[in-house]
Amino acid sequence: GAGKVEGTEVSENEITVAEANCTGYFSPHSSGCSNKTSAEAAADCSLGFMSDIWRMINQVAVCALVLAGVSFTRMLVLAIVKRIWPRHLQWGALEFPNWEGPAMLTQFWGVTDVLTSTIAFGCKSASQILAGVLLLLGPCMLLVLSARRVYKLQNEGAMQFETSQRVMWSSAREILTRETNPCKKIMVLGRWFQGWRLRGWWHAVNNDVRVKTLDFVISDYTNSLVLFFAVQMAKKIWISLTIALIRGWPNCVLLLVAQIAEMVILIFYLPFADQTHNISECLAAGCNTVCVIVLALPYFTNGNPLISDMALLFLACSGTLVCGASVSIQSVSAILFKTVLRSACAGSVGGGGGGGNA
Repeated sequence: GAGKVEGTEVSENEITVAEANCTGYFSPHSSGCSNKTSAEAAADCSLGFMSDIWRMINQVAVCALVLAGVSFTRMLVLAIVKRIWPRHLQWGALEFPNWEGPAMLTQFWGVTDVLTSTIAFGCKSASQILAGVLLLLGPCMLLVLSARRVYKLQNEGAMQFETSQRVMWSSAREILTRETNPCKKIMVLGRWFQGWRLRGWWHAVNNDVRVKTLDFVISDYTNSLVLFFAVQMAKKIWISLTIALIRGWPNCVLLLVAQIAEMVILIFYLPFADQTHNISECLAAGCNTVCVIVLALPYFTNGNPLISDMALLFLACSGTLVCGASVSIQSVSAILFKTVLRSACAGSVGGGGGGGNA
């Protein structure tokens, strides 16, 4: 809020000036202004230790209710489709934990955020210590155990990454030059693009159940998934701790380090099995890095913001727009290829079997 004191060393005079300029409640924890009145801020800690406990329980309870709702919806949908198609025995996308897993990953940030906020702004020292212990035993331990489990399954040979067979562009170009049928040319281009786009997929050896339960985590990644998955989750913890505990230019530096580290790993490892996903994620990471730099520069130059808030918002969302546009284009092109184009070229390509594979 307004009145936030910047820098690492905050003198008593600076705090006094900031408190005098603050029209709301001046927080001694963050040396900044709050929108709450003094009475409201005091009411937040009216129960002391239990105030912090209640905030943590409230956040966890919301996450638990969301998870229960997702699980109930999955079971309901599974029961309905089984009733409609009783002869179909396998419903992989509707099995546990293919819905619950992604829901838990999205809640990872919320749980981490409430714990780090309690560490920084807790009403009592005891609740701050408790939040720190829960952060180590919860999100941090989940990060370590998840990465270790995937790494162990890889070493045991329970899961293998099968590289897709790519059609070299030189071979595809030779066929395109020789072929006169436009439908066959499109099929060749489709096969070449799919071979370039999909780098491979994970295979559960002997249908190992342990691997299938991790499908929601591993399906999008290549064999470098352990590194990138660990970096992604560690980044969430890092950012949450930085926002809650650090002020001034060190805050900017730590956030910039996290963003640059993620961008470097994306560029050098290309961790996603879908190449278009790698490209869109690299663009999104680049946009986010530029946003952090633009926001951080005034801290070092003591100048005004470089661009307007609307321009910054557009830049921050542009990476997400690229990802969304990429997914939309892929879905529409897949529908067109499998319906309109395949039916139009069925006679000239011998039934369109090749189109289905492409």
